[in-house]
Amino acid sequence: MTKNIFNQIYETLDEYFFLSESMLKKGFPWTVVLSLHEVHRHLYPIDPYIDNYSIPDTKKPNYILNLLSKQLKLYKTVKVTFTPYENVFSENLNNIYDDVINLSTEDSTHTLYGNLWENFTLKDIVDEPKLLIENRVKTPRFNLHDLKGKTILDLGCGSGRYAIALSTYGCKRVIGFDMGDQGLKVGKSIIEKHKINNVTFIKGNVLDLPFDNDHFDFVFCNGVLHHTKDMEKGIKELYRVLKPGGKSFLYLYAAGGLFWNFRKRVKNIFKKIPREYTQNVLHTIGLPSNRFIFMDNWYVPIERHTTRDELEKILKIGIGFKSVEKLISKNSTDLESYINDDRPFAKELYGDGEHRYLLTK
Repeated sequence: MTKNIFNQIYETLDEYFFLSESMLKKGFPWTVVLSLHEVHRHLYPIDPYIDNYSIPDTKKPNYILNLLSKQLKLYKTVKVTFTPYENVFSENLNNIYDDVINLSTEDSTHTLYGNLWENFTLKDIVDEPKLLIENRVKTPRFNLHDLKGKTILDLGCGSGRYAIALSTYGCKRVIGFDMGDQGLKVGKSIIEKHKINNVTFIKGNVLDLPFDNDHFDFVFCNGVLHHTKDMEKGIKELYRVLKPGGKSFLYLYAAGGLFWNFRKRVKNIFKKIPREYTQNVLHTIGLPSNRFIFMDNWYVPIERHTTRDELEKILKIGIGFKSVEKLISKNSTDLESYINDDRPFAKELYGDGEHRYLLTK
């Protein structure tokens, strides 16, 4: 039964992506943006930003077939119901990555994130990350309050949201390290405005850190290294600058299942749609500013996916961490909540979920 339903899902998904491409060619990019967002959103177990949102019953994957069928019907209906402004979109297609076209792939990632973070509110930048950290770093072997008086590195800090959140635990010093000018500018403006004295932002490459060996008590690295050209090198650098006995929080994308399969395939569609256009369409339907962050998947040029076995082999054997502890997030929007409660079809839907680890050197 399981095999049959997922065979149907993947066959329908093939048709859906084919028609998505067709809708672009016919001049209906706004329809494609709205539809892909709707499918992407429903592949998450919960959407906290919509009132009265009906949580999909992930125990019955038929909801995905029904969702895709509705989107196919939408595609077949909209072309006879609405008339698009085709010329505007056609002109934009000639400059898909107009703001990042001359940058390296890492630089384009940082530019994308900088643009997204500029729209975040102070609450998004400070309060929400702290709550997320506390729910994700849940283990008897580590307490965030142990960071008091310690030296911390936020590796790939972006706008500094997590660096600032970590600083509230009484850290001696938190260094936010990133290559993106726009994100660092946002972070610096926040600490200046609110007179936060124990946070410093430094620009640089996460694959070549300008710090001595054994320098930091704690390294926080959230969703960064899978967007670089050499994930393993990035983890080795993290290990190098961490003090013996020091700990690190590491988050990376997983692999397998319908969820990650969709994420990989959707990128090929958005290569043909300008990012600014997508942002404007989603802004029109009221997407909250902090929800735009999922667009990182749609537009970042590099995205590495690993299985749990593959990653743990890298961490334990390739790098040599003394302790590698898999963390189970308590956030309802994180996939671990659904991977680790023995739900049927969890593996088929989400593969290995997400990788969150507490590492000890």
